[in-house]
Amino acid sequence: MIGREACNNPLILREINSSIYEDKPIEFTEFFEKMFEYIIKESNHGTGVHFITRHMTSLFKGMPGAKEWRNLSGGIESKRSSAEDLVRSMQLF
Repeated sequence: MIGREACNNPLILREINSSIYEDKPIEFTEFFEKMFEYIIKESNHGTGVHFITRHMTSLFKGMPGAKEWRNLSGGIESKRSSAEDLVRSMQLF
């Protein structure tokens, strides 16, 4: 049932990884920096940004700005330029 929990609470994987490898969990901001790098890289290869961001919506669950993230990421189309727009917009949160 880890898969179902990971869909609802993706950060649980960070905790599991930390427990298994006895590492300090990655910081939330560092995670997003890496995700934005990945989004830009993949969009340069033609991957639609929405195919990545739709799996990130529950990361903000219960946090300030969650609604804005859902609105922003849900409005992203599959254009390449959208990746940079998304990164710029998310820096405001």
